[in-house]
Amino acid sequence: MSAAVEYVGLLASAGSLTLWWPQAVRLWRQRHSPAALGGISITTQVVLLATESLWAAYAVLTASYWVGVPAMVNIPLSLLAIRLLRRARRVVPAAEPLRAPAAGVPG
Repeated sequence: MSAAVEYVGLLASAGSLTLWWPQAVRLWRQRHSPAALGGISITTQVVLLATESLWAAYAVLTASYWVGVPAMVNIPLSLLAIRLLRRARRVVPAAEPLRAPAAGVPG
């Protein structure tokens, strides 16, 4: 494969790492504050894991290892993110829905 094609693949793969990095930093800094992690989606982390796994597979199948390097960094980080988010979601129970008091019953 030509060097130009390798470079384009590397930039595309590195873009995934760059876009995800701020969320990873926020997750790590606030890992002990489950309420602060409410805006980070587990689904997004699972999709990231799937896409990075595909990038890694592509890199191996095409022998474009530099394309796979950012994916190899993101895969363990996304697994850690999923683990931290699942742990945070278990710690904070879902809020009980507010109910209006029954008629004639003092609130």
